[in-house]
Amino acid sequence: MAVEPDAVAGAKRTLRYAGAIVLASVWLLWLACTAPASAQDAPDAEPAVKAEPETERDPQPTLLGDQFELELLDPGEDPQPRRYRYTVGDSTTLRLVVDTQTKIDMGSGGKGEFLPAIEQLVSMRVIDVDEDGTGTFEGVVERVNVLPDRRVRWDVREAVEQGIAPIRGARMRFQMDRFGYSSGEVVTGPDGLPIPDPTIQQTMLDSMKAYSAVLPRDPFGVGAVWVERDTVTINGTTSRNESTHTVEAIEGDTLSIRSRVTASLQPHFVENDLMPPGVRIRMDRTTVQAAGRSTFSLSSLDTSSRVRSAGNVYMTIFENGQEIEMRQWTSMTIEADALDEPLPNAGEWDVDRARPDGPGA
Repeated sequence: MAVEPDAVAGAKRTLRYAGAIVLASVWLLWLACTAPASAQDAPDAEPAVKAEPETERDPQPTLLGDQFELELLDPGEDPQPRRYRYTVGDSTTLRLVVDTQTKIDMGSGGKGEFLPAIEQLVSMRVIDVDEDGTGTFEGVVERVNVLPDRRVRWDVREAVEQGIAPIRGARMRFQMDRFGYSSGEVVTGPDGLPIPDPTIQQTMLDSMKAYSAVLPRDPFGVGAVWVERDTVTINGTTSRNESTHTVEAIEGDTLSIRSRVTASLQPHFVENDLMPPGVRIRMDRTTVQAAGRSTFSLSSLDTSSRVRSAGNVYMTIFENGQEIEMRQWTSMTIEADALDEPLPNAGEWDVDRARPDGPGA
């Protein structure tokens, strides 16, 4: 259908909001590769480390308040019960670099704008371990900054810097049980007051929980394969993610896992009180997928992960009686490493290495 110029202009006013929805959804794919799920209840779980049962039934936790399930498809070679073992005082610093490129097409072709990569340095420590083996973790965003890149326009860089400013100094606390399910999350600003933006809250918590992965309750070994399925809602949009994890190596307490994630969604309208007046956004479908590798320890906070996600999200914007179809292509590369040396200077990460396609892909 023909779209009136005023409608296009009005729709463009919502692009920042719509783009935030898409980027948040793509970010969740990285979490599906690396981060623990949240758990409200864990029925039938053994409360203490007595004798490890041959099989423990998976709990029915929730991720961001929605459904999560884990199914072990293949136990692999020499399956053994595997659990996290936390130690009070254990600490590290996680360096997280996020590089995102995006392009929006509203029917007349789209043009991408180079976006800068963002670096976070997050300190983490274990402050308590209860008799059930559940650890309490506390972390602080020590540094967050935009990495230098000559291809990024100054106004784009400035906008991104303003967007990440509330993250600096954020403090987080949560609990994680022996299988990697988390609960009791709390996020505050450097002043100790709650951070009002729910997206920033969730992003910070999930970056903190990148030190581990959810473990099957059944014994497993090298070659094990399990599938996680979860329904996640953020910024008023809901998607269904299916993650397949394969154990490539086990050396002592260190596990190396390869992951692939596929996202899907049913058409639905975004439900969010922050939606601009008179505007509705319908999420139609997505082709976003992610793949990555991660290495982490069952007995320390050592971790390393590399994840790349890319694909399109299709949506329809309704404003002033007009329907405007929009496609947003997004690529996100994320690298996370636990540092064992003093904090590096900003800009030491090779930005070009994570940009094989650029914004025009």
